[in-house]
Amino acid sequence: MVRSRGSGSSGETKTRILDAAEVVLLRDGLVGATARAIAAEGSFNQALVFYHFGSVDELLIATVERSTHAQLLANRERLAQVETLGELVGAALELRASEEMRCSLGLTTQLIAAAGEDAEFTSRLRDLLQPVMDDVADAVDRVAEGTPFEGVVPAKEASWAVSAMFYGMLLLERVDEEEMTERVFGALAGLSQLVDPLIQARTAPPLA
Repeated sequence: MVRSRGSGSSGETKTRILDAAEVVLLRDGLVGATARAIAAEGSFNQALVFYHFGSVDELLIATVERSTHAQLLANRERLAQVETLGELVGAALELRASEEMRCSLGLTTQLIAAAGEDAEFTSRLRDLLQPVMDDVADAVDRVAEGTPFEGVVPAKEASWAVSAMFYGMLLLERVDEEEMTERVFGALAGLSQLVDPLIQARTAPPLA
């Protein structure tokens, strides 16, 4: 998702740099996201990358941070409406289909590929993703609360599993010839039909 470009103020220049970095990172991957390539994409001097961000790594972190923050607000609003497993699966489908989510996931997966080689870089990326994980964990807790499933699957672990599924499926979709992602979500939707009656019983009014 490319945002509007501007010129003039420092803020507008930084936006141009972030926009260019986003395009290059999505198109060429982490290896191709050099200062030279980003500057060529945005038609500015590559020295501006270092002037405004200090390094290419800092620029890439800022690019993902911008995208993740925007997606976090959308996720939070949608996940707040979830009360059943079926609704959670439906929300996941909606968010996955959105251009903003696919952009955010695409950018993040590029940086995850570099995690582990630089401890500070990895720590910053982990901190960046934690609010997303926390929102998923809150939704899982809310769905399971008061049901026989409460505490069976810890919300923190479940949030990591859901996030891993999203990132993994996004990568595998590039070589998926069997529409496996759609089949996985279909299986989850079928499972929700078995589980949701137990969840709904939690809120059912007592018998007179």
